[in-house]
Amino acid sequence: MTDAILFSGVHIGKGAIIRRAIIDKNVYIPDGAQVGVNLDDDRRRGFEVTEKGVVVIPMIEGAEALFSR
Repeated sequence: MTDAILFSGVHIGKGAIIRRAIIDKNVYIPDGAQVGVNLDDDRRRGFEVTEKGVVVIPMIEGAEALFSR
């Protein structure tokens, strides 16, 4: 994990890679997930990517399902 802000209750699964991200409270990042590695993939999942390449993952119900896209 590099250059990330995690709010309380965030769960990061085994082997997950997090780069340049802001992750809202109680978000579950599944095992092996990649955030901030491929910004096009992050956009396809519905995450906001700022002009400077920071991925923002809001607290939403079922966010872990977005990683299967």
